[in-house]
Amino acid sequence: MYKLFLMSGDENEATSYYLRIIKEAILLSGDDVKIVYDLRDIVQTDYVITIHAKAFFYVLLNNRKQYIINWFQGVVPEEALYMYDKSFTRYPRKLLWELFERIVLKYSQKIFFVSKAMLTHYQNKYKYNKNNYFIMPCFNQEFVIDTIMENKYLYPSFVYVGSLSKWQCIDEMLQLYGKIKLEIPNASLSILTSDKEKAFLLLEKYNLQEEVEINYIPVELLNKELQKYKYGFIIRKDNVVNKVATPTKCINLYAAVMNYEFLFSCVCPGFLLNLLDTFSFSLVTSKKITIKGHRNPFSILFH
Repeated sequence: MYKLFLMSGDENEATSYYLRIIKEAILLSGDDVKIVYDLRDIVQTDYVITIHAKAFFYVLLNNRKQYIINWFQGVVPEEALYMYDKSFTRYPRKLLWELFERIVLKYSQKIFFVSKAMLTHYQNKYKYNKNNYFIMPCFNQEFVIDTIMENKYLYPSFVYVGSLSKWQCIDEMLQLYGKIKLEIPNASLSILTSDKEKAFLLLEKYNLQEEVEINYIPVELLNKELQKYKYGFIIRKDNVVNKVATPTKCINLYAAVMNYEFLFSCVCPGFLLNLLDTFSFSLVTSKKITIKGHRNPFSILFH
């Protein structure tokens, strides 16, 4: 049996979406699968899937002979430098997560990466040269032709969707919107995020609390909500955290037929080229999978 081992805080809307894909793939392959939260629920004959390097380490520590598959969702050591930039723990955290990553790359039976850039990152950083990996197509929304509505392009409505991590340039986005508002007084901005308290504090910081709407939309309703807006904010800096990431926001906005007239100056050319390359890979790979009849690309891994 396959066991998906999750630790406290592992589940959110994004991971839940991809975990459902993995579960579906395993079921399509004819095997059983179960989500577990306690190492005591794992037996030696189980195939275990972890969704980050620390969970992998705990499973391996529990049983050195366990068959473990790891799914890298992001480069946590580099993310730690941004998340804890004002804490003395930032470098110890980075070093600890790098140890976890080395262990995964050495002992994992199979590895899932979210992008070609992520694979390249691990090849360059750790000299990873195995062939036991799979790049999951970064595709979570389909293009819907019915979303093309001329009236939504009449007004300068902007939207930001997602979390408020520092590497997502939320501060730069709000500063830029403040300048846009001066030039286009009837412009509007909506921030769609689950972290509403942090979003409000950021609006206060830039004196935009009366100008910007904050809302939370469940992932299953997100595409319908995004259809209301003319422009979508995607602002990124050229760093490794952004380079390896799944281009989920690009795909969300593409599916909702956003106006791509704006690609803001915070996006550095190197990062933009990488993003477009990964985005193209996502769409092309998904198209090939559909043509070949593989509705779930993971299913071929669990035969």
